[in-house]
Amino acid sequence: MNSMYNPFISFIALSYNHAAFLLETLESIKNQKAEVDYEIIITDDGSKDNSVELISNWVENNQEKFKVKKLINKTNEGLCKTLNKAIQMANGKWIKLIACDDIIEENYVEEVLKIIYSYDEVGLIITDMSHINQKGEKIRDSNWEYSQTRISNEIVNNFDNLLRSQYLNAPTVIYKKELWENIGGYDEGLIYDDWDFLLRAKKKTNFYAIQKSLVRYRMHGNNMHLNFKTNAKYVTDSIIVLKKHLNDETKPIIREKVIEEISNLIPIDENEALRIWEQEITWLKSEEKNQPLVSVLLPVYNAEKYLENALKSILFQTYSNLEVIVVNDGSTDNSASIINSFVQTNNVKYYINPENFGISKTRNIALSYCNGEYIALLDSDDICAPNRIENQVKFLIKNTGYKAVSSWMQEFDKNTLNLYRYYHDFETLKCVSVFYNPVSHPATMFDSSALKEIGYDESYSYAEDYQMLLRFMQKYKISCLQETLYFNRIHTNQISNSINESLKIKNEKQISQFIIDLYWSKNNKIDVDFYFKNFKKYIEFKDAKDFILWDKILKILMKKSTNNFNNKILVNFVFNNYWFINFKNSFFQFTIIDLIRVLKSPYCVISPLSKFKYFIKKIIFNEH
Repeated sequence: MNSMYNPFISFIALSYNHAAFLLETLESIKNQKAEVDYEIIITDDGSKDNSVELISNWVENNQEKFKVKKLINKTNEGLCKTLNKAIQMANGKWIKLIACDDIIEENYVEEVLKIIYSYDEVGLIITDMSHINQKGEKIRDSNWEYSQTRISNEIVNNFDNLLRSQYLNAPTVIYKKELWENIGGYDEGLIYDDWDFLLRAKKKTNFYAIQKSLVRYRMHGNNMHLNFKTNAKYVTDSIIVLKKHLNDETKPIIREKVIEEISNLIPIDENEALRIWEQEITWLKSEEKNQPLVSVLLPVYNAEKYLENALKSILFQTYSNLEVIVVNDGSTDNSASIINSFVQTNNVKYYINPENFGISKTRNIALSYCNGEYIALLDSDDICAPNRIENQVKFLIKNTGYKAVSSWMQEFDKNTLNLYRYYHDFETLKCVSVFYNPVSHPATMFDSSALKEIGYDESYSYAEDYQMLLRFMQKYKISCLQETLYFNRIHTNQISNSINESLKIKNEKQISQFIIDLYWSKNNKIDVDFYFKNFKKYIEFKDAKDFILWDKILKILMKKSTNNFNNKILVNFVFNNYWFINFKNSFFQFTIIDLIRVLKSPYCVISPLSKFKYFIKKIIFNEH
């Protein structure tokens, strides 16, 4: 072939341990329908499988028909460095990257050429993409539709949008080689390429979005981006990328994004997250003046293993006006020396109980030491997000009718990440409280005077938080921010695990009786054992009689609850979370009379005309 060959497009196929998929990728390049000159540059960045052998064979079999080049790294040099080397070899006017586990649709080039020939000012084109599994089977047709991302050319050309999130389907991108030259190529100090490149490119050229899925993106356990996002290097690189664009106008967006990246890392690698957090905290600090004092209430009992990180997470907050009230409840481990190491240099106030008083009494003691306008709770083995205090204070200042605000909470241990999403509005939270604790207690911030007034019932050693919130919500409104600001550590030495099981049951039955006394009339008291068994977070009746009795008891609650609940919200909450699934479980045990009775229940919210069809589909045929 002519050494001066100048193709219109250079395809750069990126291989790294992709032996299982790469031939399918290369064939998808070869099978493009459009008649245009192009070359294929196949790179391998030190694969340890047989990718290099497969590449060599494919090149040998296709080099007569196509202009094909190879770039084989003997060791892994990193994605960005490999990309720069490959593009330097490229002769095409346009560059199309493709990972060797993805597939380009045969009409990809045909569609992008329509835009290239129509819009001279466009230097980068993206498309929608479908998702396939490891076997190549389609999972979904549209990534933008799946992620509920609004896409238009106006949106994709908004720089601030791209700062907030990399949503531009990097596997679909094609761009002018001169754009790569103008922005200085890929940053070889980074472990990933797309977001940084796109941000810098946006400042140089116009983007264009094609609303068609023209690439099949393969989802599997070795996806590069999934591996990046589970380590600290990804977070530090993301911060480096963002700070390249930091100025007075972009600071609010970048600050929010940096906090999000650090928060995402906390349950995966808390020590690295805290290290990065401390490194960045100076410029992340909130600049609002006249901030009200917040007291952070931290009871401690034998918490030496996790206490340091808990304290760091509250002392590195973006909110400045804090005091930390630490009460040591008779610890026998090294907790005292850890606390003392913080008292000397930070606004930590340390108090010691003469003996182990238990959590309820310790919290009441700690409340007496709090001077803040607001009180935030923290357990000694947990971690707060960097902006937890800031965001909760903002809510309480703006929404003066509320006296407490919580947040979503993520449980974490070595093997588990469970996110708990709580309801936001107060009326729904009140309905929830009939069945289970409506919010994460340690994730909550309270108005100081309101919390001190309510206090904790010291007869409870377990679930004292639930009982306190039930009393609190009789007088004051509470809300929950729809963001994860608190990380709850799961481990075998948690205080709740050390409490005697019979004492737990005793306290839970106390709460059951307390709820019955609150919400059922004196003439319609229900059996506390039945409530304890059948009013929990997850209820699945196997007995139709229990379901009918449960429904009957809820009808009594509705009659009594006019002043306690919004009945429409109560009905919808019960139906969506309990009623239907338990009706379904009990369905084949109902007599005809039972069935007619329960279908007339106010908790069955389906209209009479649609009930028969609905239940036939959902119950008999199990459709969803």
